[in-house]
Amino acid sequence: LNRRIDRFGGDFENRMRFPRKAITRIRQAVGADYPLQLRVSRHLIIPESFDSEDMLAFLKSVEDVVDIINVSAGMDCYYEANPHVNPTVFEPHMYNADFARRVKQTCNTLVSSIGAIMTPEEMEGIIASGTADAVMIGRQLLADPFFPKKAQEGRSEDIVPCLRCLYCYHITTEHKNVQCAVNPRFRRENRVPLKLSKVEKPKQVVIVGGGPAGLKAALTADERGHHVTVLEQSGRLGGQINCSDYDAYKQDLKRYRDYLLTQVKKSKIDVKLNTEATPELVKTFKPDALIIAVGAEPITPPIPGVEHARQAVDAYPDLDTMKGTIVVIGGGTIGSEIGLELAERGNTVHIIEITDTLNAQGNMLYRIAIRQHMEKCKTLYAHTETVCTQIKPDGVVVKGKNSHEQFIAADHILLAVGMKAKRDLAHSFYGIVHDTFTIGDCARAANVKEAVETATLIAMNL
Repeated sequence: LNRRIDRFGGDFENRMRFPRKAITRIRQAVGADYPLQLRVSRHLIIPESFDSEDMLAFLKSVEDVVDIINVSAGMDCYYEANPHVNPTVFEPHMYNADFARRVKQTCNTLVSSIGAIMTPEEMEGIIASGTADAVMIGRQLLADPFFPKKAQEGRSEDIVPCLRCLYCYHITTEHKNVQCAVNPRFRRENRVPLKLSKVEKPKQVVIVGGGPAGLKAALTADERGHHVTVLEQSGRLGGQINCSDYDAYKQDLKRYRDYLLTQVKKSKIDVKLNTEATPELVKTFKPDALIIAVGAEPITPPIPGVEHARQAVDAYPDLDTMKGTIVVIGGGTIGSEIGLELAERGNTVHIIEITDTLNAQGNMLYRIAIRQHMEKCKTLYAHTETVCTQIKPDGVVVKGKNSHEQFIAADHILLAVGMKAKRDLAHSFYGIVHDTFTIGDCARAANVKEAVETATLIAMNL
């Protein structure tokens, strides 16, 4: 972006002149004994950027002026590069560690690294291997402000994992409802106490459903001292986020699922698996409060031949065996994520989306990040403003905005047109006890952030 034609622009030496002068003047102002850290991006992740070799050469030229170099990536003021300053789930953990290692090997300074360093074990590995002298974290301290203390005490399993969803960043939500998906106290310190007080008269609390909303409600009620029972229809806890066992981009979500399960094991919560809750069964527990978290179910669209397709949310266990050409009907977050995952595994994927926007439900930086990865996939095709009019055993018939019909042959056809709350099931439990609440997807198909938020606020006020 430097288009100057004087001694501060043009060739590499000229372009280095201004930042070197600025750093030198700062050193002169603060003195030789004042620690000076230089934060840089190894690459700005835009076409006009300097390359990494240029940055390495520049850092070598100022090694005698600065004490520590902090390695990041991207640029905050440009939307396309922003998801690389704060790496999303689509980028690997320890995003900038490799370049930090090169700086450490090249420059006679201390080096710190930042960018999706998510666990104490990753931090320890970076330092112990000599990759960097220090690590820096940001978002993890919003997810769990006690991250450093728990790490110091060897309690990694008690650290609330950051999901890298970026709802904590104001531009992500376009300045609306900035929040942390896993820490409902963030920006609500006046409403959510740091430590919940114990109740004087513990209640019998029954929670129907063991997904993220149900588990968070159970843990919150247990923390307050209530007697909590969770009824889960399936043989395992976790609900919809158990799909994280199979998707490479959902490993942070998996860590959060595992965190919840660990905390449940440490609690006094009575979990009953393989138990289908009915109003009659719930009554036998004589609850003082009932929290319904039965979740949502995938929508089956009224498309002729829909019996030849399967729901995308049910296909996750079979990702490894699904090969060939795959059509995904629906380009929301579920459809786009599973489509990207399958395409990156070597399949040809067609996403059929009725609107003009993919991932409309996701926040802005999420949409940018997944689009960047989708654009790199040469076997992934997104058909927006396109309607699926018929599903056949060997493919689908679609009609685009030009009203021209097209047949797309497919080995597998997945449905991802949305989720609907199980309201009828939830409402069937009303009338048992006065204090009855619905949370999570059965109130409104939503995301983890909203599930955790409603579960916490309701359970803490029982």
